[in-house]
Amino acid sequence: MHPILNIAIRVARKGGNILIQNYDNQKINNDKQIKKQDLIVKMVEISEKLMINIIQKSYPKHIIITKNSKNVAFNMSEIVWLINALDGISNFERNLPHFCVSIAVIIRNITEISVIYDPLRNELFTSVKGQGAQLNGYRMRCNEISSLRNSLIGIIFSYSKCNKSNDIMKVFDSFLIENIKLRSTGCTNLDYSYIAIGRLDFLFNFNIKPFKITSGILQVKEAGGLISDVYGGNNYFALGSILAGNPKLMRIVLTKIRKYVNSNDT
Repeated sequence: MHPILNIAIRVARKGGNILIQNYDNQKINNDKQIKKQDLIVKMVEISEKLMINIIQKSYPKHIIITKNSKNVAFNMSEIVWLINALDGISNFERNLPHFCVSIAVIIRNITEISVIYDPLRNELFTSVKGQGAQLNGYRMRCNEISSLRNSLIGIIFSYSKCNKSNDIMKVFDSFLIENIKLRSTGCTNLDYSYIAIGRLDFLFNFNIKPFKITSGILQVKEAGGLISDVYGGNNYFALGSILAGNPKLMRIVLTKIRKYVNSNDT
């Protein structure tokens, strides 16, 4: 096992343990004077500090960026950790059991390692660039579905962006007539892991946040999937939208949405 991956797994599990403890506690917390949001913010801060301490003991010179990091300076030659101590915070707040810890390790400006941990299901999704992707030690592969009909498609979007762009809504309408099933789960990184393991057939993300998707992108690629912008290129960060799925469906989707997307709206 890659030595950095070994540490990343340990870090993810420690962070996941904190989520589990607090997820159970908040169910029985009846003190209405304490705002649940404040408790979650405090929990995330504690989790981040614990995770950072574990990394720094093994790799004191590595750069670590969390959701709460501000103005972290580094150069592209350094090793950078991106840590999301709680992806799916709205789900967590409402006791909806779908959230995770995500970690991406970037070496010389290339994402080399990904760990996404769902502590409630004890599902550990990992990938190392060039070495494939795994779920709890077993190889993951995207499914090979080649038809949109009856497919299960994940969607991530912001209401404000959809209100500004009729094209996005036209894309969704065009797919609904294919009898597809849409899912919006509220946990971005697990969506990408579910593409990698074949639980989702395809994913539309019209609300890109680079910090939240770096880990998931590597898992999809290492599981045999493709990542694309809406034009079939790699300019998804600039365009603010990304597609993920197996190669067969990617070709079908890109052909289908071509008449709906334009550079002014995406």
